[in-house]
Amino acid sequence: MPSKSQVLESGTPRAHLVHYPLRGGEQYNVVVTFHSRQQEEWGVTDGSKEEVLSYFEGVHARPRQLLDRPTSWRRWSTADRDPVERWSEGAATLLGAGAVTLLLALVITPGFDQLEQAAVEGHVERTRAALTEYASKVEASVRDYGDWSESYDYMGAPNKAFEEDSFATSAMINLGVNGMAYVTPQGKVVIARWLDIDSGRDVPAMRSRMLEAIGRIDLATALAGDNSASFYVRLGDQIAAIGIAQVRRTDGTGEPRGHVVMARLLSSKQLSTLLQVKAALDVPHPVPDATVTRHEYSQMVAVPILGPGGVPVASATYSVSRDLSALGRNMLLFAVGGTVLLLLVVMAVLSLMIARLVLRPLHRVERHMGLVRSSGDLLPL
Repeated sequence: MPSKSQVLESGTPRAHLVHYPLRGGEQYNVVVTFHSRQQEEWGVTDGSKEEVLSYFEGVHARPRQLLDRPTSWRRWSTADRDPVERWSEGAATLLGAGAVTLLLALVITPGFDQLEQAAVEGHVERTRAALTEYASKVEASVRDYGDWSESYDYMGAPNKAFEEDSFATSAMINLGVNGMAYVTPQGKVVIARWLDIDSGRDVPAMRSRMLEAIGRIDLATALAGDNSASFYVRLGDQIAAIGIAQVRRTDGTGEPRGHVVMARLLSSKQLSTLLQVKAALDVPHPVPDATVTRHEYSQMVAVPILGPGGVPVASATYSVSRDLSALGRNMLLFAVGGTVLLLLVVMAVLSLMIARLVLRPLHRVERHMGLVRSSGDLLPL
């Protein structure tokens, strides 16, 4: 048995025998191909030794030994076709190249658009999370004052000592809130103060705006069955995060004696710090839902800032550059440029090959025929 792969041809060119070793020579695979005498159907079936031998009658003894060895045969129906003389027609080749360029545009552009959309959605979600966290910090502070026995006692019997201690400038600065108020279950304000945290001075105008906002809110409804809540309100041309909590004892017992309210201003500068982008508050034009306005090189994002009941009271706006779209356009230009360059190279190579393999021999024949015509003798080419 030969140790290397061999291709042996029988007496007819329409049947071939191939064998090659497997597993380091422990086994051999024997493959025969032939033009079938019968109508074939696509598929795999069991073959027969008799059919195989019928196509190799008169073959040499050595390949005949190979054909006698297999104990079983598997039969695969295949097909062939006549060679194609021409693979393109006129401008069809250039049209195909144009189709490749169009395909690149259809593949690259949507992919980068989807990445850009995902990036914008990520910005929107981070904005919502930052706004929620900002308001939640105010809610955490007001909850401490709500579930506090001293607050509970104060609402039962208001006194100066509690007011001077709890509403002290240092206390409000430590809490990080601008405004604070205690309100009875009937909506009457027991005490309220608004402080400019930076200067430590009272701001009566903002205190009045806070009280007006409290008067417009149904605090019990805003709690939605919980003991604390947070949201945003509009105070004139400014926005504040509001936290409210029921006034109960420290252990959570006792019939609630009203509500405590805290407020913390949110400025465009603070919003920019939260989002790590240059952002602005659009108070006059709150959007109902997140919107994206696309420009050539940037896109403007607007996210609603929600008040009581989920009603928008302002918008957080900022601009995001369209780096991914620019990258997609550059890649598309690069791909188109590369395709055009490749076509130019292919055409140049084809021109050289035609000139060398076709035109030059034709020129030699033409010159030779000219010599024959001029001399009148047959000359060797």
